[in-house]
Parts: sequence; C-alpha cells; structure tokens
Amino acid sequence: MKARLATLATVALLSVGFQGQKIVFRDKGGTMEVTGFVSWATRRLDGNRLSFLGVGEPVVAKWSRQAMEARAKRIEGLVVRQGEAFELVSANLAGQVRATFLRGSAPSTRTTLRVESEEASYTSGSSQLRLSGGVRLSQEEPAAKQTFDIRGRTALATLSAAGSGAPTEAVRSLEVEGGVRFRFARQGDRGLDLDGSSDRLTYDSAQGLLVLAGNVHLRGEDLFYGGEAWADKATIRLDSDRNPTGVELEGKPAESAVRRKAAGQ
Repeated sequence: MKARLATLATVALLSVGFQGQKIVFRDKGGTMEVTGFVSWATRRLDGNRLSFLGVGEPVVAKWSRQAMEARAKRIEGLVVRQGEAFELVSANLAGQVRATFLRGSAPSTRTTLRVESEEASYTSGSSQLRLSGGVRLSQEEPAAKQTFDIRGRTALATLSAAGSGAPTEAVRSLEVEGGVRFRFARQGDRGLDLDGSSDRLTYDSAQGLLVLAGNVHLRGEDLFYGGEAWADKATIRLDSDRNPTGVELEGKPAESAVRRKAAGQ
C-alpha cells in the first residue's frame, strides 16, 4: 500500500505524454523536458527533492533556467521542485554526450557553447561542467565576432550564469588537459587567428589570462605577426574585450623560438 501511494505521489508530480511510441516527460512549469528515452525512472528522496534516470538512443533533456540542452545515452540527476517547476541541481551524462548552453536573449547576438564528450557532469549551484573521454568545446560569440574551438582528453569549465539578457561569453574559466588542440578567431579591426597545441590549457576570464603548458606550439596571424612559437609554457594576457595585450614564453633556449613568416607567405 505504501509503495502504491509513493508511486501515485510521484506520478502526480509529473506530466508524461504519450504520442504513439514517443514518451515525453515535462514538468508543469515548463522548465524541464525529457524525450527520446526507452526507460525512465524517478524517485522522491526527501522533501521536494527528486532523482531521475533516463536511458535512450539518445535521451534528450532541456532545462530552460540553465539555458541547457543535452543529449546522451544515459542521463541521471537530481531536481528540486519549486511550485510547478523542477529546478535542476545536478546531472550526470554518459554515452556520446552532446550539450548546448546559450547566453543572452537575442537570437542574433547570443553566445552558444557546444560541448562533446563521452561522459559529463553538471552542477547548477557552481555552474561547473566536467567532461572526460575525449572532449571538445566550441563557442560562437556573435556580439564580439569571435569563436574558439578546443579539444583534449578532459576538461573542467565554470560557466557564466544563465538568465542575463545581455550577450556574454559562456565560459568564465576553463582547464583542458591531454593532447590539447585549439583555435581562437576574431573578426574586425583587431582580428585574431591563433591556433596550436599543448599538453594543458587554462583560461581565466576575470584575470584575463590564457596559459598553455607542456609542448606548446603556437601559430598566429596577428599575435605573432604571422609567425610561430615553440615553448614549454606560454602566457597570453588579455584586456577586458579579450584582445591579446602581451605574450610571455618560457623554456630552454633550444626549445623556445619565434619565427616570422617571410614576406608574401
């Protein structure tokens, strides 16, 4: 009897629609929607907390307050009910993970961050995203006319808060390790085209620092006046608009070099 009452109480919290063989989970507040699953389970933990687990090919989950959409073969996590809305607390994703985060309200200027990995975890309170199993992060920022694309083995990112109407970068800080490859590009009068590789990459928006460590190789069209650099470590300093203002290279003399392209190359 108690099990039956618990089941009925759970069902009362959910809005699940059936359209043919398509199953849709959607809270009444419109803040959480899950589709594409072949199995779905929820469990009330205590008070207004609820755990969930979905398996599919893939499961597609959307959380409007986090401006987040995620796809994976398996998604599990924790939500807190606030009125008729389910607020995401945390989520763990596994199997061909693909996620998108939006910042800014206007479609023509909002920033889009796309991530790919084999496993991922996201915590709403800290806006922290962990990725592993071969990762890729790409950001398009139309308002600043700049993009980046970064790949590596693992990544830890702290994202900017969702809900702001003004366009902003999605990533506040970032650490990527293992066979890192990257490209940064900016259009306009202060254009930039920088790409290369390293063992580790860290980025801190507040401090205006981009640090590359271990087997660093850089190629730049503006930053190095059409040249390349090899070093053990490279520290790139950025202004408030994220334009590079200085570069520091470290390494043994035989391992650090800057080479300019010949005229016309």
